[in-house]
Amino acid sequence: MRNKSNYLAVLIVTILFGIASCASTHLTNSYRDKNYNTPVHKMLVIGLSEDMTKRRIFEDTLAARLGEQGIEAVSSAKVIPVTDEINRTTVKAAIEGQGFDTVLVTRLISINEQTTAAPGAEYVVPHRYYGNLYDYYDRVSPSVRSPDYLLTDRIVSLETNVYETGKGDLIWAIKSETFNPVDIKKEITSLTDLLVKKMVKDGLL
Repeated sequence: MRNKSNYLAVLIVTILFGIASCASTHLTNSYRDKNYNTPVHKMLVIGLSEDMTKRRIFEDTLAARLGEQGIEAVSSAKVIPVTDEINRTTVKAAIEGQGFDTVLVTRLISINEQTTAAPGAEYVVPHRYYGNLYDYYDRVSPSVRSPDYLLTDRIVSLETNVYETGKGDLIWAIKSETFNPVDIKKEITSLTDLLVKKMVKDGLL
């Protein structure tokens, strides 16, 4: 019985730890230029990353989501050679004469770790007999206490800016935080969904 109790305690702690470590993304600190009311028709999507695979997945996923909103969105990987650095010159060359009215740029701000102390807890295996001294002992002996432990969250912060191509002014911006990212495709899908919904809500799209 005691072994079963210990196993149960470890199992519950593992489940709780797993829940606490699940990945999640949320948006913070948004900005919208309320003086810019021109409808967005064609947007260049840029993901600043040295990892070309992650860059393509992000750009293609966001471009597809924008397309569902009726926006002609183009991944920068399709118009800027992979051998070229993404900078003022290459971006200007990519949008010139192509009808882009906006450029979206997402970049990594930081990757931080946050550690939180989590207290242990007592778990009792139920027992239906409680009537006398010996049965009472059987009732309480399976009680076990899991040890205190630490939860470490990995926080990835990104910044997404949208510029109009006329004067190059910033018209929309937002920051995002993803806790404990594991599956890059899943997290990118979640982030792009949130970005598009927020742009729609803010009246940019």
